[in-house]
Amino acid sequence: MMKLTRRQSLAAALVPLLPTVSCAVDEARPDGLVSPDLELALRPFDPAYWPGPILPSTQRELAPIMQQAAAAMRERDLALIERKVGIVINALGRYRGTPEVLPPYGRPIKFSAPDIRYVTNLVTKDYEAFAARGPWRDPKQRSTSPTTRLRITGRAAEAMIRLHLAGQGQDGLFLQEATKALDYAISVQAPNGVFGYPYIAEGGSGVAREAADLVRKQRASGNELTHKGWIIDDLNKGGLEFDNAIIGTTLLLANEVAPRQDYVEAALRAGEWALPRPFVININYNTLSAFLFARLFRVTGDQKWLEGAKDIFRYVVLPTQLNSGRWFDPHNARIEYHSIILRHGLELLQALAVANDPMRTVMEDSLRRGLDNLAAQIVLFGSSNTEELLASEALIIGEALLGENRLWKIATHIDINFLVDHLATALAARGLPISPPLALLVQQASALPATSSFELSLI
Repeated sequence: MMKLTRRQSLAAALVPLLPTVSCAVDEARPDGLVSPDLELALRPFDPAYWPGPILPSTQRELAPIMQQAAAAMRERDLALIERKVGIVINALGRYRGTPEVLPPYGRPIKFSAPDIRYVTNLVTKDYEAFAARGPWRDPKQRSTSPTTRLRITGRAAEAMIRLHLAGQGQDGLFLQEATKALDYAISVQAPNGVFGYPYIAEGGSGVAREAADLVRKQRASGNELTHKGWIIDDLNKGGLEFDNAIIGTTLLLANEVAPRQDYVEAALRAGEWALPRPFVININYNTLSAFLFARLFRVTGDQKWLEGAKDIFRYVVLPTQLNSGRWFDPHNARIEYHSIILRHGLELLQALAVANDPMRTVMEDSLRRGLDNLAAQIVLFGSSNTEELLASEALIIGEALLGENRLWKIATHIDINFLVDHLATALAARGLPISPPLALLVQQASALPATSSFELSLI
């Protein structure tokens, strides 16, 4: 039986709440949004044409050549990387650039702009409520038996900082709570610098059970992977890079709003842990560390962080992107991981602009193709991964950095309209904060007149 991640479990729980396509009435799609080439490239994302999960025989064939590609990436040999990736693409056949699971789409599709005043009120009230019950307030999370991933704390802290910048919250509430959240995160940072993953010995999500199994096997061999209830070593599998980067980058964002040297020092320790880690074949894991490195460069000016971020995109991300803008393997072709890669690439783009680095041109082309592909999927089929709004986050930041784009903007409207109209109540009922990227939208809207283009300082 396939193990479900927490993200997959949440999505599965919310699927029954989605209006069924047969009962939905979409708004009329504006003309000329999606090119014929993109429509063709995205045909496998249509439920009617999705080719199904990758065959076990194909998976067995792919495993050794995927590892060969990863080895070439670690050697930083571009010619060898291109050859090995080409072999993988050929072996994938109809599965290349196709999601490993059928995306659930939210309908009806609403192309019109959301009511920003309503969204602002919704997000503000939601985070006022969540601030009172956040993980940083739960004594269990400070014990040696934590159960909540640090990314929940990090993403909530980022949302609250953005709401504070947008002038929301009474008497500085959101900045105060973000500070408490990040103080908690620093208090559980491991001696080796990593912001770890809670060790849940029994139960939990599929990922938690897999991690616990790894800990038990290593203990039997005399190798301890935990510290005070947190997994602080995953034997270079890549998963620890997620929470580590989310907390590290949020600390640096907080430092821009309320400067504190301990925020920068904790983020630097997280970066030093991540910098020597080898590349892994799961593309989005690598980009999480690139996200942290790029932001560390922007804060410190230390060139090693820029080079670390550039290497991840030069040797892992760019060679595995298809001409259509999607990434080659079925896992990273999924909308959530495609969006994550783009978000982190946009962070690198900002660092490249600061450094006046010529790699900026190549990155802009890659990001535009990826964002076009992402937005077209939403426009053609509807919102997906709506509970996290990772696509909207990438699209909002893409417009801020690369200029206004009608396709990207309308795709964002679709995503946000569906969340506000159909999922916000369900998320609140599960005790989860509303999707953090909505706070980014509120920050954007507060900065400029409603009719103007926008340029944000996103750190």
